[in-house]
Amino acid sequence: MDLEQSAFEALRFCGKHECITCPCDIDECSQMVYTAAEQIERDQKEIEKLRKELEWKDMVIALAQKKQTEAEAERDALLEYAKLFTGCDTCKHSGHCKTDAVCNDCEQDVKGNCYCKDCERGNNWVWRGLPEAPKEDTP
Repeated sequence: MDLEQSAFEALRFCGKHECITCPCDIDECSQMVYTAAEQIERDQKEIEKLRKELEWKDMVIALAQKKQTEAEAERDALLEYAKLFTGCDTCKHSGHCKTDAVCNDCEQDVKGNCYCKDCERGNNWVWRGLPEAPKEDTP
């Protein structure tokens, strides 16, 4: 059994019994109490260190969440501009029709799948997403 463990056991024994019944001599008892006190101090320092670390991480998370909220708000505002000013060019449904027919004659409309025919001022507009990044040629 290591010294720290025996120190804690001695403290528990001292808490329940009187020194007269203690199996330890006074020097051992003093050393065990001293060792237990040092361990408690080390543990308290470690707990404080972990609290500060946790507090720091909470602040970092809060800052990241704030930045994310700001970025999402900016994205949403920019999507409205894309919808109003670029129209069909940035719509997911642009180029949806497989034929060159006018919307009134489109086969997609017969099936009820035409997004473009009934679109007024972008009410059916959906962001198509960013274009794919060009693939780099690897030698």
